[in-house]
Amino acid sequence: MPFAILLILLTPYFIFFKTFSFIDAMSKQYEFNYKTYLIHMEQILKYFWKYEFLSLLLVCKVIIAGFWIGTKNNVFSIKKRQLMQISHFFSLTVIIYIILIARIPSYLFTRYFIVLQPIITIIIILDLFIIYDFFYLSGCKQKNIFALIALVLGLVIASKGFILRNYLGYHFYELLHQYRGPLDYTIPYIENAYGKPDELVIATNYEEYSYMYYLGSKVTIGYVGNNLEEDLKTQPDIIIFRNGWGSNPQVFNYFLQKAKYKTLTFPIFNYPLNNIRTFAKST
Repeated sequence: MPFAILLILLTPYFIFFKTFSFIDAMSKQYEFNYKTYLIHMEQILKYFWKYEFLSLLLVCKVIIAGFWIGTKNNVFSIKKRQLMQISHFFSLTVIIYIILIARIPSYLFTRYFIVLQPIITIIIILDLFIIYDFFYLSGCKQKNIFALIALVLGLVIASKGFILRNYLGYHFYELLHQYRGPLDYTIPYIENAYGKPDELVIATNYEEYSYMYYLGSKVTIGYVGNNLEEDLKTQPDIIIFRNGWGSNPQVFNYFLQKAKYKTLTFPIFNYPLNNIRTFAKST
């Protein structure tokens, strides 16, 4: 019922933002197969295992399952039964969301599934309360309960200490050092080389909104490519193709065959992501 109500409430937003038309356009541009689906599933689970506390969540679930199997149903309070129902609901939400979001045929950005982070945190908090209730009603002393919870938390945090230190270390480095990516070269060049960049038509397959915002230019094709039939009618003044995103280059080759363009390169590695951590590891 909650999922059905949520779907009804979100339908106007799906219609206004053309969500399904974008999905249809991307499915035509990017070939989807079950290998891609499994890779996306693995990517999501690895992320939450490595950078979040999925391991702690699984430990809590195993402890609860063990108590549930080893005790009678009436061993804990009605209040904790309600907590278990809420925990199960949120857990089901996470599972269904991962199953659905992995179906995206194109590159799976972290922002697509990072919304699960607070939900996982809520599940862990609920499960810790449930575990406490199990121990308390089983006759264990409170100090032993807190000792167990502290041990579980300590093991999980300690296991991630080295990873988090390196991961956060790169981001701290970014705060003190300017990082210049492809856009830091292309946008200033266009702005200085052309007197009226707002009159330009730029064809690109990535970061189209940046060219719209900083230059005021008309941008065609874009990352989704949901309006190709109309975009192909306009010959662009500038073509910026970012490889590494799986976009079909045939559209841009079509423009190149119809007009002559000057080739221009910049002293920057054309890496698909825009942060020093991934950039440093790749080079």
